[in-house]
Amino acid sequence: MAYYNPMLVELQTKIREYNKDVHNKIEDVAKWQNIITASTVLFNLLVLFLSNHFLPDDSNDATKRLLPFITNGQVSILITVATVAITVPFSSLWGKKRFNDLKLNENVIKPSMQYAGSWEYHTSFRIQSPNDGTAEYKRFENNMKEYEEHGLSEWTQNVFELKIDFANTTPEKEQPKVTWRSNPISYDEHEISWSFGGKIWWKDDLNYANEFSGIEQYTVKDHDSLGRPSRLEGHLIGTILVGQHFYVVDAISNFTRR
Repeated sequence: MAYYNPMLVELQTKIREYNKDVHNKIEDVAKWQNIITASTVLFNLLVLFLSNHFLPDDSNDATKRLLPFITNGQVSILITVATVAITVPFSSLWGKKRFNDLKLNENVIKPSMQYAGSWEYHTSFRIQSPNDGTAEYKRFENNMKEYEEHGLSEWTQNVFELKIDFANTTPEKEQPKVTWRSNPISYDEHEISWSFGGKIWWKDDLNYANEFSGIEQYTVKDHDSLGRPSRLEGHLIGTILVGQHFYVVDAISNFTRR
């Protein structure tokens, strides 16, 4: 898993707090809008009925009414209430839409640099260190000669970072198992690279000081229908500590978007 830059984490937190504050302000405005509107409607209804009771008008003639069973004043109030009932929720929806349009968004990434998703990978290792005649080299060669990895990895991304959450390799029978984690990833539209550290579990489970570290670098070779990178080709170079000796491997590797 990639490590965090503490300054970016702080900035990310501030953006989230800012968006939350803007959202709360919009909700507060909508709440007071509802209270004021409801109070206004109730006041108008009270004034209407009190005036009709104490100061009756001369509109008893049904032919002079818009609707035969209520007065024109009451019709006017009903229209006002109906209008308010429609405009209040629409005002709230409009405010929330404006919030979504204007808020700072940490997840908007142009397609050509969208690496997030599931990636299937295949890596073929090659031994580069010459034989030094030691028992450690024999173990190293026995485990890493023609060793291949094939598995699935999950990548997540926002504007602050790209990281590999996990990679799951199912080793072939009679092969060692490699566990590793990626460090911060550097990338642009054309290339991507990261360093890594991990551990090799030998085929016979002997507990050696078998640390594995190195660098991976890839070039974008293809894009999907959305314009996202969909195939990466490159290589890996690393060192493996076996007992008190270091040995070098490299590998031809590729990632394909699932």
